[in-house]
Amino acid sequence: MNDLKFAFRQLLKTPGFTAVAVLTLALGIGGNAAIFSVIYGVLVRPLPYKDAERLVVVWATWQKQATTPAA
Repeated sequence: MNDLKFAFRQLLKTPGFTAVAVLTLALGIGGNAAIFSVIYGVLVRPLPYKDAERLVVVWATWQKQATTPAA
């Protein structure tokens, strides 16, 4: 308990350091929560479709054919 009182007194003595420390923690925790929310929403949570594991993606790629200039 004495250590907590001492830490609190030290933080009150240096308001600039306290503000920087609190801001750094807030940005770190907020960024971490945002990233994990996106990861959960995109990768972890199942899709809201019936038989979602049967969904497929079909696409085609077109390759440009080389043409020789007319002489």
